[in-house]
Amino acid sequence: MLTKLISSNRKKFLFLTFLLLLVVLVVGCSSQSIGPEIELSETFYDLGDVNPDDGLRIEEFLVKNKGSETLEILAVSTSCGCTDAEVDKESLAPDEEAKLTVTYDPSIHPGLVGKMERVVYIKSNDPVNEEVELTLIGESLPSSNVDIEKGTKPHKDNLKDFEISPFDFNSKIENKENVKLVDVREDFEFNEGHIEGSINLPVGEITEASLLELNLNKDDEILLYCRSGRRSAQAYEIMKQMGYTNIKSMNGGILHWVEEGFETEIEEEHSH
Repeated sequence: MLTKLISSNRKKFLFLTFLLLLVVLVVGCSSQSIGPEIELSETFYDLGDVNPDDGLRIEEFLVKNKGSETLEILAVSTSCGCTDAEVDKESLAPDEEAKLTVTYDPSIHPGLVGKMERVVYIKSNDPVNEEVELTLIGESLPSSNVDIEKGTKPHKDNLKDFEISPFDFNSKIENKENVKLVDVREDFEFNEGHIEGSINLPVGEITEASLLELNLNKDDEILLYCRSGRRSAQAYEIMKQMGYTNIKSMNGGILHWVEEGFETEIEEEHSH
């Protein structure tokens, strides 16, 4: 009888031990994501006071693969030509890290004073977060070598072929050139403040029919803008595929526009 009791207790002990190990194994497996998973050491960073006389501001961050498969960094871009970002590795094994170096050149915007914001965009093969952002903010101080004249000097931005600087954007408006301004942000963003004379057409609503409804013809000179320049670049690609040939996207978006001292207007109600 005693032998049977000991044998029964032993079986129970072995069963409970097996069950515990199984739970630990399941929890351990679930703690690591299936597939690649990107993680940034920072998603928001304050540069503090930025003095152009001090030269470049260089900051380093980490990009980590928290997943179970190789993470591929597909593209790294920024919201403005004054900011450059690059990673030292484009392929990361599980738990591996890469160094993200961000360089901000305040001398590109001589005379810029006040709050600034720049965004770094990182695209990867993470199935959940295909693109993550790192936002940099700071307070631009006046340079001792440049007069403070917001919005009156052309930029030295490294513009892409399809981009236009806020300065040249404004010049076309002031010179009353026959251009059409299109804000591709959402309705609520447009209502909070937009460039005078703009029409609103969110990038997700761009179709040949919606463009024609707004009297935007394929040979018109069209200037696009959004918040930071990313959505207007997407709009450019969409319209280019539709046969629009004379379109430009404003570098840095309305954030860049405001930083240069140009004005916006608020409109409570509007229609497409």
